[in-house]
Amino acid sequence: MLISFSVANFRSFCDEQTLSLVASKKLSSHGNHGFPIPGTKEEVLRAAVIYGANGAGKSNFFKALRFVKSIATRTRSKSSGTGREAFRFSEQVNAPSAFDLQFIADNSVYRYGFKVNDQFVTEEWLLKVTGQREKVLYERLIDAEGKAVIDAPGFKATDKVRLLAAIGGPHHQTFLATVIATLDHSDLSKDVCAVVDWFSEGLRLIAPNEP
Repeated sequence: MLISFSVANFRSFCDEQTLSLVASKKLSSHGNHGFPIPGTKEEVLRAAVIYGANGAGKSNFFKALRFVKSIATRTRSKSSGTGREAFRFSEQVNAPSAFDLQFIADNSVYRYGFKVNDQFVTEEWLLKVTGQREKVLYERLIDAEGKAVIDAPGFKATDKVRLLAAIGGPHHQTFLATVIATLDHSDLSKDVCAVVDWFSEGLRLIAPNEP
């Protein structure tokens, strides 16, 4: 279940914009509309509506979420780049686009996000959120030599995982997509399995022109 989603420098979004489904205190008279957020006293809405004038960015917000699912889970050909579409009417057009989402999977809260330019995934993170605390499952950064550096304390400490973390995967592809393409569920920790399953089964995106 999606809790929040933030996007910056993508299509019609320049500055960061966030959709939060965390319920306000006014929801007390509609208790069945909320779902408890594990580890907190808050609830997340079961449904939300985005509305506005034509050209206000509703479709682009959906496309941003679709882009996140695509780049998080699918391998990319060597010549494809990242496929991001930066906001073109700003001096920040060459700055990375940023995406961050929080969601509930297997009764736990996770936070996943990344930053990308046209060619590379420059940052990536996967965290487990418990109340106000965030536990790093893995982080990916680019060092001064342009090599992807992976720190993956939330994975099983197997030879396969160590090797994959050392290699880092293609620069234009997320580490999560590399994990999905390379490792079996048995190689992953419970938390990483929950995240992989949520992206494949829990995050379902249906556009207006799709059945």
